Amino acid sequence: MKNICTISGMLILIILVLLSACKSGEEPTPEPEPDPTPATHIDEHLLYIGLKEKTNIAVASQRVQALCKSDYFRSSIHMTGDYLYANTAYGIYRKKLSTMDNTSWDLYGFEGIPIVDFVRKGNSILVATPFQDKRALLLSTDDGKTYSCVTPSSFLDMGPYSGFTIPHIYAISQNPHNPHSLVALVYSVMSFGLLKSTDFGKTWNSLSERIGGYQNWFVGFNPNDTTNIYNTGESEIFNSFINTSYDNGQNWIESETVQNNCVHHIAFHPTNPQTMIYSGEGLLKKSTDKGKTWRLVFNDPNYTYFYKVVYDTENHNILYATGGRNSQDHTFNMFRSTDGGESWDILFSSKFSDRGMAIDFIKYTNKLILYTYCEGICVYTIPEDK
Repeated sequence: MKNICTISGMLILIILVLLSACKSGEEPTPEPEPDPTPATHIDEHLLYIGLKEKTNIAVASQRVQALCKSDYFRSSIHMTGDYLYANTAYGIYRKKLSTMDNTSWDLYGFEGIPIVDFVRKGNSILVATPFQDKRALLLSTDDGKTYSCVTPSSFLDMGPYSGFTIPHIYAISQNPHNPHSLVALVYSVMSFGLLKSTDFGKTWNSLSERIGGYQNWFVGFNPNDTTNIYNTGESEIFNSFINTSYDNGQNWIESETVQNNCVHHIAFHPTNPQTMIYSGEGLLKKSTDKGKTWRLVFNDPNYTYFYKVVYDTENHNILYATGGRNSQDHTFNMFRSTDGGESWDILFSSKFSDRGMAIDFIKYTNKLILYTYCEGICVYTIPEDK
């Protein structure tokens, strides 16, 4: 009886304490959020802002090979609204542009899915993956929270053939003036080459069967005249090519080819539809007639594989270019032109722990944001005197 009374007394005391806390409005103090890890300098030029483990290209390629049975994977970085988005072998990560003083990133969507490329329309995101099955195209309609497989049956149709592993989706791009309009580079049996969708990926129609037998890189619209469509790469005999249409894909010409080379990217002038520059292996070429003819403007003696050129949107005479050497050289170089791409000089150099390479980069205010081969996402702040 004594034990029962003691236990009852203790219960009453606990209840009174809880009631007292409720009456006084007191609540348990939540654990404070940990401070984000500050960004750190790789050297005097480059600030590391995160994702080193998620963006290591060598590790990502191994993961894609094991998970997707595919040798194809290409990473990229995007800027939309107030956010940076990074495609990785583990999903899409994003970071507020205002938080480049720390290394924190959030998983935005498609957790665990290797992402080759993506386009978006409102809360809808269409992603291309290296999976060679119904997961090749995935769609989220709730801003990345959930997704479903939307790969068309025509991409999976083997027709009279068998033994192929399909499809391969190499790149996807969006008309900057019509978010419903997309173009993609696809290798499959029944849907092959450059395809177009006018309903944000629900249906696709063939525009051209010209596709690289060795490499496929760029596909996209001229933003100043979207009736002009281009796709680039390297043929099965290792010659570069630019496949060009000036009439919405009705007719096509091969407007450029160089022996033993590859066209990785086309940078379009921000306002002039006639002017563009392409990135190749050891060279940069410029066109002033919508890509009908091309003129060599830079031949790098160190044979940098240029992956991208970016125009400065505030001063169109300034351009930036980078990539990496096709070797184990750890030196990374960023090039700049101040005369509209006619001549080029090294803006800065850095030593990386592995290959000196940037797979992709964008310009934001006075910063160049780099998706590197092995050092994660890094930022270079352009000095005021440059």
